[in-house]
Amino acid sequence: NEQDTLLQGPQMGLHLASYRTESAAQTGWDNLNSKFTNELQGLSPVIRRVNLGHRLFRAEDGTGVSAHP
Repeated sequence: NEQDTLLQGPQMGLHLASYRTESAAQTGWDNLNSKFTNELQGLSPVIRRVNLGHRLFRAEDGTGVSAHP
């Protein structure tokens, strides 16, 4: 049984897009990274599951984001 991650405290990152599935989010990140290589250079992808009344998977830059178990 999956649980949504609750993030506490200030978070830094760049929300690039939201997708309906985790695999679509990964593909989306790959596509964005291919199209915007210079702009996304050095950023680390984080695919995060969020629940905003419905489940989404966000493709985000994880640089500087603290991880919470």
